[in-house]
Amino acid sequence: IKDSIYGDCVKFLNKFGIPFTPNVADTTLTLGNGSIFRMRSDKALTDSHSDKSHSLGSTSYNIVIFEEADSISQELAISMAGSMRHPGKFRKVIFYLCNPPSRRHWLWKMFHESNDPYDDPHSRRRALFCAAEDNIQHVGTGYVEAMREDFGMNPNLAKRLGYGLPGADTKGTPYYAA
Repeated sequence: IKDSIYGDCVKFLNKFGIPFTPNVADTTLTLGNGSIFRMRSDKALTDSHSDKSHSLGSTSYNIVIFEEADSISQELAISMAGSMRHPGKFRKVIFYLCNPPSRRHWLWKMFHESNDPYDDPHSRRRALFCAAEDNIQHVGTGYVEAMREDFGMNPNLAKRLGYGLPGADTKGTPYYAA
């Protein structure tokens, strides 16, 4: 958390001149209006032996952001949604950030197989699809070129992993570049 999303949030707040007080040890950022960003791993939220699993408790939340949401369990997502209170006049909002999941994944089913159409502006759930090119300012041109090369010979993978659209399900163990 400290080396990824926490650092990215600090950079974002600094870039836009938003005052905040960091607490690196607890991976929290407190804004001037008292709002608190708490960043926790899925393991910390589900491990009953961890002190941090209770640190979210019944605190009032309006927004939850699940980074790499396709790697968390449906149970964790449901429990976080249930922990959100409705403070003030704000409604709760949950962002599930990930590459398009498999059609067998609970996220796909929640957004695409429910009675709430994901592309209806009045729906409870909305799905947005972004191509790698839409994120070029953050990932760089080399990343996009590598995506084109890696997935250029497989249109289904290019569709899903390069262009952010539903595509083929993949099998096997993923590999990561060092």
